[in-house]
Parts: sequence; C-alpha cells; structure tokens
Amino acid sequence: MRVILSERQLKLIKEENKKISSYEKIKSHRIFPHLLDFIKDKENQEHDSFYSTHHYSEIVDDMVENYGIPYTLGAFTLLYYLIEDDVDPHEIMTLGDFTYRSNDVMGLLKASGYYDEYVLNRDSFRDIKKTEDGRILFSVDHWVDFAPLFRNEGVAEQVLSEDWFELYGYYDHPITEVVDALSDENVKYVIEAIIEKHEGESISGLEHREEFEDLLNENGDLVIDDRLKTITDSYNLGILLTESELFDSDIVNELTNAYNSAYNSAAEGELWEEAKDEIEGYLGSEGKWTGEKGNILTFDVTDKYDELIDEYIEYDGDNPLDEYFSFIGMLEDTFKNHFSSSDMLTFRSNLDYFYPNSDNVERDFNDNIGSYF
Repeated sequence: MRVILSERQLKLIKEENKKISSYEKIKSHRIFPHLLDFIKDKENQEHDSFYSTHHYSEIVDDMVENYGIPYTLGAFTLLYYLIEDDVDPHEIMTLGDFTYRSNDVMGLLKASGYYDEYVLNRDSFRDIKKTEDGRILFSVDHWVDFAPLFRNEGVAEQVLSEDWFELYGYYDHPITEVVDALSDENVKYVIEAIIEKHEGESISGLEHREEFEDLLNENGDLVIDDRLKTITDSYNLGILLTESELFDSDIVNELTNAYNSAYNSAAEGELWEEAKDEIEGYLGSEGKWTGEKGNILTFDVTDKYDELIDEYIEYDGDNPLDEYFSFIGMLEDTFKNHFSSSDMLTFRSNLDYFYPNSDNVERDFNDNIGSYF
C-alpha cells in the first residue's frame, strides 16, 4: 500500500535530517578529534578514578568556551566519546545533566548512539514484554489503572473500577414513566408478582375507570386474582399502580428502585465505553484479556511505544527506563507533570449535563427487573 506523507510529516523529517546532519558534519570536521582529545585530557587531570563523579557538564562548558561550539554539539561529543569508549554515561551523570540545556534532545541522543544503546536495546519496564517476533506488549491489572491519565480522575476511577458506580442518587421517578419502560414480557411478569404478593386482597380506587369495570366486584373493589392477567400493556398497569391502593405498595418501591439502578448502570456503561475508547485510542491498540486465567489486560503498543518513550524524553530530558519500574508509571508522570488539563484523556460527554440514553436505561431495566421481585 502506498503511503502519502502529509506536509507536516515531511517538514518534521527534513528538520530531523537537518539536525542529524549537523552531528555528522562535526564528526567529519577536523575539529572533532581535537574535541575528543580535549575530553580525554580533562579526564586525565583528575586525581581520583578515571571515570569519577566529576561534574562532566564542566567539560561541555569548557568545550563551548574554548572551541565556540553550541552546547548541544558539546553534549553530543561527550556522549559519543563515552559510548565509543564503552563507558555507561549513567555512571557519570544522569541523562538530564547531559540534555538539560540542549535544544535538540532527541537528535543529540540518536546521533550519539545513546538512544540505540540505552533505550531501544535495553531491557524495558516490568509491565512491557518484547516478543521474539518484535511485538511490544503492555499489560496492566485492570482498566482502572488508567484513571490517573484522565482529566476527571475521580469519575474515571469510579467508571473503570469493578465496584458499583452510582452517578445519580435516588430519584422518585413517576411510576408511569417507570412502567412505560417495561417490555410486554415484563409487564406480564410484574402482574404475576402483584398476584403472588397480594392475591385475595381487595383494593379500591379504580371504580371510576372503565378499563377495569369487568374486574370490579359489586362494591367497586378489585379483588386480586388470576383475572388480573388480562392486563398485558404498560398503560393499564400504570393505571393499576397509580390510582389504586397499590401505589403505596412494595411493588411500586421495587420498580422505582430497579429503574434508578438501571439509570446508573446505563450511565456507567456509556461512560465506560467512552473511557475505553480514549485509552485504546491513545495507545493505538485494543485491550484484550490474556493470561491463563484471563486476568491480565494487554495492549499491543508496538506502533506507539517508541513515540511515547520519545515524548517523555522530550518533556523531561531523562531516560524513563532509569526513572520508572513500569510503563504505566511513566505515562502517569507524563500526564500529571507535563500535560495541560486539555491534553489529558477525557470523556466525550459533558459530565455536568450528562444523562444516559433512554434506550440503554430501558435495556438495563428490563434485563435486571427479575432480581427485584
């Protein structure tokens, strides 16, 4: 498949090539051997161990002052010298000490050989697995581990956790609204529940309703028995529950509780899907449950891993593999300390004015009504 790069991508490639060429130019320049000798002479001036904890940034400053080169090229020369001499730069200084004044951190690290040696070819985080076929797999215990990456972390934590999430408190929904949400099958189910709980009882309040005249006795009361099964629609069930003495019954209370619960579960389901989409979109991979017990949430981040590592280095100037045991820890730090609120993961819905889709409420209501009777 032919890939067409955007103007922005082409510009970035040109800028990267331009930066890399500046390092190649200094390596091929006659001044470069003198810079390497300068570093070696500075090291030999030390009276203690050859690779001491001497502040090597002073060597870079001296190169900048004596040879008139930019700081970034001085830092590049020092890193190149150490790596070529099989010296781990981390034994000398932290990466941030090399890069903190550089205006081209990634170019410096890649051209010096540091990036390949100490980022790409190094053992990764404990939650990252590199497979033999070159895939990079990122695993967490559960979706809630991503909550700190969200602008509204508190809501994300509740939505993504396994605990019951109650976005809305109890609301006394009109019973007609509740009953209208019942499927035909569940209308019959509620009628059967009424018969089972109140069979033989006489209730009043329906004597003025023509819909029930065939079910009333000579006193105008409704005796609850199997004849109630002739009610098969939500309209007449609504009348039965709102205009008779059943209005104050446990049946009405349980229906209202079930509807409130469905309202919350539908909201949770919709917000969970939004959060999941945000996480998978950021990682460029769908989360899949893996492991022998299917209890490890795994993402294939092969196409995003280097980008996210580079992003951290650009922001912080340090090697995240030195700073964190876990990839998720690196991401959390990046989001909390380097991203603005607008750059964090977020829900598509405005949570201040969010209400679940009524179809989802009805679905959850009808699916779970049986657990209330």
